[in-house]
Amino acid sequence: MTRRLFTGATIWAGATCTPRPAWLLVEDGRVAAVGETHQPPPADEVLDLFGCHVLPGFVDVHLHLSQAAWFPHGGDGLEWRGLAEALHEVRVAADAAPSAPWLLFWRVPRFAWPEGRLPTAGELDDAAPGRRVLVSTLDMHRGALSSAGLAALGIADQAAGGFGGDVTRDRRGRPTGEVWEAAYGIALQRALADTAAHHGEQGAAAVLAAEADRCLAYGITHAHDPYVSPDLHERMYALHATSRMRRPGRPVRRPGCSADHPARRPRRTARTATPPVRSNSSATAASAPPSACPRGRSSTCSPAPAGRRGGCAPPGRCGKRCAAR
Repeated sequence: MTRRLFTGATIWAGATCTPRPAWLLVEDGRVAAVGETHQPPPADEVLDLFGCHVLPGFVDVHLHLSQAAWFPHGGDGLEWRGLAEALHEVRVAADAAPSAPWLLFWRVPRFAWPEGRLPTAGELDDAAPGRRVLVSTLDMHRGALSSAGLAALGIADQAAGGFGGDVTRDRRGRPTGEVWEAAYGIALQRALADTAAHHGEQGAAAVLAAEADRCLAYGITHAHDPYVSPDLHERMYALHATSRMRRPGRPVRRPGCSADHPARRPRRTARTATPPVRSNSSATAASAPPSACPRGRSSTCSPAPAGRRGGCAPPGRCGKRCAAR
């Protein structure tokens, strides 16, 4: 057993987390005792933290770690001042990364631009001919795709369905390149999956580990990722096992859900807290195989007919929201 004693600091602890001068004893990486007046116990190592504050680890309850990990591998558009500068950066990135499956750009404040809009697919095509480009806004709910990006998702065809009204179209019904909400989520997951595959298994794992280390450097010891796509489950399990962040409960994998429509699946949870994830569904184990729908439908999610709602069922149902409901 290794015992480390921290003295001379202001300790934030207890139910009310009230700061007070105290010592803190850590045994094998866990807080064992906090004291103020009585003599501290013996320890293998004593660290004097005079003038410092010792706080519990921060908990980020809404951190898209599996997405934010890829921000350093794209362009940061926060300081772009308009369309001209954005398209210039797209050209530079296209020349610098000729083999990248996607050119990704993040944190674009389009409302602060004089034009007040994202680039169109045509403008992105002129800047990076033939390349798949995704430009994401600061709120990560809207983006712009090049024609190659639209084609990769099947949006290029004006008759393509399955994306609802989340695709901006011109007067002739042709997509302009702007997508949001569900359509943007599908585009983002496709772009990240292709980018991760390009990096390889070890490379993708290193990207996630680097993001976990970045969080730890800011004092974030627990994080809740509100959506982890099924293709990332195994990578996140591996990260949980090796990262210094707290080991999480396991994400819930419900039967009857397909990887074809990520925006329509119930949100998966990856936590760094120790309690297991609870679910009303009887099949919460990550290894549970998909099961057929009791109503005789297929075991994968499918769009509903016009005027009806498709997607996945809530927990405790048959694993699908049947299209024929």
